[in-house]
Amino acid sequence: MIREANFNDLTEIAQLHIQSFENHFLPKLGVKLLSQYYKEFMTEKNIFLVSVNDNNQIDGLVLGTQSSDEGRNRFIKNNIFRLFVRMCLLCLKFDKDAWSRILAFIRNRLYRVINNKKKSNSKRVSSSSFSLLSICVSQKVKGRGVSRSLIEEFENRLANLGYEYYTLTVQKSNMRAINFYNKLHMSIYRETDTEYGYIKKLNVNK
Repeated sequence: MIREANFNDLTEIAQLHIQSFENHFLPKLGVKLLSQYYKEFMTEKNIFLVSVNDNNQIDGLVLGTQSSDEGRNRFIKNNIFRLFVRMCLLCLKFDKDAWSRILAFIRNRLYRVINNKKKSNSKRVSSSSFSLLSICVSQKVKGRGVSRSLIEEFENRLANLGYEYYTLTVQKSNMRAINFYNKLHMSIYRETDTEYGYIKKLNVNK
């Protein structure tokens, strides 16, 4: 069964994320902080769905948003002290991800102060787009169509809301995900040294 995520799901959602992305950065924050991260995306502006099995356990999730920066900024603002402590501990362990993110954060802040601009001149997708921020399923149900069911429900809701397309990013090393997105007939619209940006057009219901 697929339903909307709620606040009671946060711990399970964080645990599922950690199991699915153990080699990425966010799982290094731990269950409590990661729960708070996902909490900031539980708003009416976003589409946040979970797949629940017969035992009422979450075995998959999909999260889409029109502005990932908004949720991330709220997360940082509301958890600044705990994030600071966690990042310090990671840096003391010489964690490369932590160091690179701290340097990137400082660099971005300095850029904003120096330029003092609210709007960027960089090319953006239109306001009729949506971003798929996170999708993951439990190892126990991989290959059983849970990911496809979540994507189909996600796309149906987007189309009913009038969105024309959605985008996502994926690491080039994640061949399983790349093969999955290719089967969904998604197209690459941008590329960096480490990742692809995919786009999927929708049949809009107006």
